[in-house]
Amino acid sequence: MLDPERHFDVHVVSLHTPMMPQGAVVVLHDITEIKRLARVRRDFVANVSHELRTPLTAVKGYAETLLESPCVHDSEAKMFVETILRKANHMTRMVNDLLTLTRLESQLPQVPQEVAGAVSAAAAVETCYPEARKCRMDMPVHFPQHPLWVRAERDALAQVFQNLLDNAIRYSHPLTPIRIRAQVQADTVPFSVEDEGPGIPLEHQARAFERCYRVDRQKESASGSTGLGLSIAATLWRTWVGESGWKAR
Repeated sequence: MLDPERHFDVHVVSLHTPMMPQGAVVVLHDITEIKRLARVRRDFVANVSHELRTPLTAVKGYAETLLESPCVHDSEAKMFVETILRKANHMTRMVNDLLTLTRLESQLPQVPQEVAGAVSAAAAVETCYPEARKCRMDMPVHFPQHPLWVRAERDALAQVFQNLLDNAIRYSHPLTPIRIRAQVQADTVPFSVEDEGPGIPLEHQARAFERCYRVDRQKESASGSTGLGLSIAATLWRTWVGESGWKAR
């Protein structure tokens, strides 16, 4: 009997030979230590993130108070305090994203339900539209008339769309459109978010969904990105949507 505390990666291959017309080969890889290290990493990230929340809240509070006080009438002092507040806000967003990612990775995969994919996409567009308007970007939606029923979790699917749209707004050029498309192909519904930004070079595409991975670190840091949006979207996909998530009814 296998130890219930151990984890195995199991591969099964059907085997058909003249000597053995019915059979299979089962290969088990013990990944218990890999799972343990992953859990230690998640716990460490969660604990550090929680510990950072309190001092960051204090830094933000003091910076906001200083901006309203007479001591920042000097333009140089005001610039310093505004920089402190901007960096504190950036770190707060990163801490919140890390906590979200850790929570998602700790959850068991969910059984997807039938939801209207177009409704989830429309909710994400509505959330992101004010930010797009600041850059004078249009967000045309090209969906068929029917509801586009897919198997997924509604809020998680909307969050995937929202993260993809946020990413497109952040890295696309002003005055250019961001297009959201969907169409039924046999029993699947491919959705896409298209922008006219610089794109991701081929050599970086395989790592685009890694946490905190940046193609241009200087540019992305200046944009206020935490580098976790696409990683959260990928984790949501694996946990709440899954490979069968785009199956249409």
